Amino acid sequence: MTANFTPQSNVRHPASMACRPAYGRISQACYATSWVAAAILLFGHVCAPTCVAAEPAVAQDEEGFTLLQEGTRPLATITFASVERLLTEGEYIFDAAGQPDAFATIAKGANEFLDQLPGLDKSKPAGLMIYLPAIIPPIPEVFLFLPTADFEDVTRFTEKVLERAPVVGGKQAEEGRYEVVGPRRTWYVKMQGNYAIIPVGPNATPEMLDREIPAPDALLATQAQLYDVSITLDLASIPPLTRTLLTTVLTAGISSQMQQRDEEPDSAYQIRRAEGDRALAALQQILDECDRMIFALNVDAEEHAVNMDMVIDAKKGTKFFDEILESTTKPSYFIPLLDDSAAASFSMSSIINERDRNAYIRMLEGVKGEVVRVISENDLGPVPDENGPIGQALSGLQATLDAAHIDAFGQFYSDSEDKLAIVGALRLEQGDAIALGLTDLLGRLQDVAEVTEKFEITSAYGQHQGIVFHRLVPKQIPPMLSELFGRNPGLTFGAGDRTLWLALGGEPSYDTVTGVMDQLQHALENPQDRTSPANFRVIVNVNQLIEMQKRVAGAMSSDNGTTDDTPDQVVETSREDKPVLTNPSNTSGETPARSRSNSRRSQRRAIAGRIFTETMAEGDDRIEIDFQPTDSGGRMRIRLEEGFVRVFGRLIANAVNPQE
Repeated sequence: MTANFTPQSNVRHPASMACRPAYGRISQACYATSWVAAAILLFGHVCAPTCVAAEPAVAQDEEGFTLLQEGTRPLATITFASVERLLTEGEYIFDAAGQPDAFATIAKGANEFLDQLPGLDKSKPAGLMIYLPAIIPPIPEVFLFLPTADFEDVTRFTEKVLERAPVVGGKQAEEGRYEVVGPRRTWYVKMQGNYAIIPVGPNATPEMLDREIPAPDALLATQAQLYDVSITLDLASIPPLTRTLLTTVLTAGISSQMQQRDEEPDSAYQIRRAEGDRALAALQQILDECDRMIFALNVDAEEHAVNMDMVIDAKKGTKFFDEILESTTKPSYFIPLLDDSAAASFSMSSIINERDRNAYIRMLEGVKGEVVRVISENDLGPVPDENGPIGQALSGLQATLDAAHIDAFGQFYSDSEDKLAIVGALRLEQGDAIALGLTDLLGRLQDVAEVTEKFEITSAYGQHQGIVFHRLVPKQIPPMLSELFGRNPGLTFGAGDRTLWLALGGEPSYDTVTGVMDQLQHALENPQDRTSPANFRVIVNVNQLIEMQKRVAGAMSSDNGTTDDTPDQVVETSREDKPVLTNPSNTSGETPARSRSNSRRSQRRAIAGRIFTETMAEGDDRIEIDFQPTDSGGRMRIRLEEGFVRVFGRLIANAVNPQE
């Protein structure tokens, strides 16, 4: 292997975008949300009208470049299930938090407001619909939908929420169309069935109401039934011809950003280009083969938990659909090690799809070139060839990619001195060759002064089950890390024929990782019936992490001879006659008002932190993240136990009725 490279340049290509100011808090939020949705799905940072100009089927006018056609359903919707459901969930949250009085205060205010909207159907969903007109640049059209057939409700809602000031009045413009004149703008309304449709955002015009808008309760029935709040991206609503044109624009724009930069080494460019091509192909596949994506939150009183879901519905029979289902077909080799009671536990067993596998192999070719370049430019010994240890190690990595199966594991442990040790593992192909390559690489690094000045490298630190372990220890370690991980924290690692093992921790972490290896070997030699977990799974028990943080903070305070976090602070009385922490040695040049504001902010953070810690100590502190296939694709779920419900309720209660 030979190479002739020059140093890589540090060229950056930032993208920028400007948006027009929005009118009012509601319209500003709607406008920003719609831009984010549109940008993520269709154009990102590469909206390039010049690319579209070459398309003969495009007609140009003063407003922009009109695309082929647009859909009749909204591209995105933000849905609130119903007033009744939200109030029911709110009552559960505050009851769980032990704060029924706070809910009574909130419910009283909500009911007083709702009494002013007698025609509002409290059992039906409300929210926003976002359309992306078929023009470039895309200026989203945002519609607020309210479940009421009474125009007087709309007038009062506009006054109380949209304008937050008295309106001049309302009038009927034509059959089914109305206008509400406010102090800042005119709001256009269409009464459609049991709903009022109101364009919001700075670009709202009466012509927007000419659009055919589906009945919200029928369109969003599933979301309203399953979730309290949801955001739906309906990719299937984009007509095929428009999708094709958008994909062409997207490809041209991103490709122009992936050109080789001045003085960028070929190998570095190959890595960057392969990753860019992979990401672009994945986005194209989502546009072409994904029906919709849903991001949702649901408070489940029966399960005493909160679920946050990302649901992907793929078109059946497509490659995307098959890849999602296939990705979960192989269980993890490390299942016997998974411990739900650990402070943190991670496992992933996934089949790599063909697109990603080919991209990673291309990236690995770039890595080979970079290895040669770095070794040559830094005089790290003979240039490796394909038959040498490093070349064979890279071939082992390629064999691992060719196997198209990622199987990884990581978990928190306590070592023999009750310090944190993080153990990880990864399944390999040709791991023995990778082990020889690691040994060769460490030997080269031991001759580099810049490396040995910062790290202590110990080759052949230990051997277990035929695997030779090495250890890398920083020579300068922050005291906090020493307190967390113990004596001489560093990274211990070694590769066997099929598995790479890692341990991050102090010196006892070596015994921890070898003990985990023995535990796995014993489990494999004595198989038991086990329930296979989700192929992607993360579990965090927050209280254990809090206890780690407390131990470290306590030890650091003892070492510093302090007993609290605010030794230099005293109590001062603000203009509101509430105690505020200030620093008498303030030399930052802040004004007294700014200093008081910052102190109040710090005090609020401290109160919120204490509420969180004390509430978590009551239990139900687990976070679970997993991915499961569904009949139409897949679902990623973050599940928070009831402790987080209590935290949320108490934080809101403290804001409503401050106790401190």
